Amino acid sequence: PRDLIRAILRGLRRVIQTWLRAGREQELIQQGPALLRWAMAYQTPPEPLLRPQKPPQVQPSYVTDPNDKRERILDAVMELLADKGYQGLTITEIAQLAAISLTTFYAHFDGKDEAVRAALDRGGQRLLATVQPALADAPDWAHGVGLGIHTLFAYLALEKPYARFGGVEVHPGSPLVVGVRERLMAAAQAFLAEGYERYPHVDEIVGEAIGASIDAVVFDQLARGDRAKLYGLAPTATYI
Repeated sequence: PRDLIRAILRGLRRVIQTWLRAGREQELIQQGPALLRWAMAYQTPPEPLLRPQKPPQVQPSYVTDPNDKRERILDAVMELLADKGYQGLTITEIAQLAAISLTTFYAHFDGKDEAVRAALDRGGQRLLATVQPALADAPDWAHGVGLGIHTLFAYLALEKPYARFGGVEVHPGSPLVVGVRERLMAAAQAFLAEGYERYPHVDEIVGEAIGASIDAVVFDQLARGDRAKLYGLAPTATYI
């Protein structure tokens, strides 16, 4: 399927970008065979990957206190990042949307970068906390991964600010923002830990490539401006 081929190729490119950005090009050369084995290991799915139309309601694992000014600031940051991107974000707009003064903003954050980092870190923690119960409730690890991915895609389909910024705006963003995103991707690798225990012959970089490919599925769909259909790609991400 085209979605699968596109995701694998985009995942390969994302891994290469990440390693080059870290100055690890010599190590990357050594990983080439493992990446090629991973990419070529996929088969055509034995059955068509169905596209569910409507995501289930995902119960958030958090409650925002409207009286908490710091939380209002972080909410405003995410909303404005989704609409304007990192480069277009200003502290004045954050303060206006959060209904606070500039003095109050600076009482909580030193500047724009610190607020953006805090907002993305909070969003990542919320996302992982929403997905974790799905894995815990599954009958086994394999089904847990599938349920976790479906929960992730449902969350992204319903949570516009985090989906938009997490999936699209991060890539032309600042090194600060890219760094936050890569930390989140690294944390998500923990969900594959049991897979490595079951299949110890699998190269470590495979988990990174899988995560990058699923990330590319999200990126492509959001870049088309059609968040409503994102959940329909959860089976493709699960197959990856």
